[in-house]
Amino acid sequence: MSEKGKDSGALRSFLETCYPPGYECWQEWTAACILLGMGVLFSFRFFYRLWSAEEQMRQTFEGFRISGEGFEAEAFAGMVCQDLVFFVPLPLFLTAMAVYHYLYYFSKTKSIYLMRRLPRRGAVARSCILGPLLCLGIGGLCVAGLYLLYYVIYLLVIPLAYMPRLY
Repeated sequence: MSEKGKDSGALRSFLETCYPPGYECWQEWTAACILLGMGVLFSFRFFYRLWSAEEQMRQTFEGFRISGEGFEAEAFAGMVCQDLVFFVPLPLFLTAMAVYHYLYYFSKTKSIYLMRRLPRRGAVARSCILGPLLCLGIGGLCVAGLYLLYYVIYLLVIPLAYMPRLY
């Protein structure tokens, strides 16, 4: 068996322990990736706000703006905080999925009774919560990396003289 096959099997077995037995988690991961992707797409509005701040700066440089002195670019936090709302559906969806995982045990198989008799305490809670937490952690890392990239771009575009002052 190749290394890729071993890694894929190890990942699959790990994911099976993060979800209720027999639960198909790939649809959930696909929906979470779609929600994360939509948040990323809507966060591209940052570039429009950055462009307009840069445009105001350029007008100041070329002398078109009478009140050019004392111009400060909008703070980075002000530019991106509006876009964070587009990432809210992901944790809401994952919270609903954790509840659904618990209700899944009460479906046709009634496997809740079997899970409660297992010697490992907390197996039900672990299988209901661990998958959405894992997905939420990966999504949070993606969002943090995206906004770190946005911050680097902001620092490259806005000159130091026009950076907002911290009082």
